[in-house]
Amino acid sequence: MIFYFEDLLKTNGICIPRTPIRKLVFEHRWAEAEEIYSQKMRKRSNAQARWDDLREEIKKDWGVDIEYPSFETPRFTTPQEAVAEISKIPAPSSRDLFDTVVDNERSNWLKQIIADAPDTSTLIYIRATDYFSSTADEYFKERMANKMEASTSICGISIVYIGFLKNRPMDELNLKYWSIVKERATVEYV
Repeated sequence: MIFYFEDLLKTNGICIPRTPIRKLVFEHRWAEAEEIYSQKMRKRSNAQARWDDLREEIKKDWGVDIEYPSFETPRFTTPQEAVAEISKIPAPSSRDLFDTVVDNERSNWLKQIIADAPDTSTLIYIRATDYFSSTADEYFKERMANKMEASTSICGISIVYIGFLKNRPMDELNLKYWSIVKERATVEYV
């Protein structure tokens, strides 16, 4: 990643004049592009720093290591082209990226769980191993014994235990509300 605008100009074969007046005119012509580039690099730098912490959490919970997305060096020859190309540089927030990665990993994990289900099973039960409530556990085990769908959540929002029919459409499972993570969950087929 090229962090400084001067280096970006050099990469694009654009020479900065050395004489004071020409340099002043040059800086004026390229000021908007430089400002946009500086803002993008600040946003990316801040998001990258936050991403490093979130990345560790993803590694721990999902067993995958994902880098903050890079970008191709913008190519341009004029200040107008520079503004247009630099504006295309992605600067995703680390939180949005985290949510996207977790949603994708959870969805892929669930697809694998469903694919691994034996033909003889009709229900799938998934429980977070890092959550325990005797009442919730009793309720859930009772539902399992009766081969019924069930879910237990914290504060009515965060699902920590879930049992569902194997052929139930994934979009009905409200994956975004799950607190269950791959590395700390048990899966049972009934």
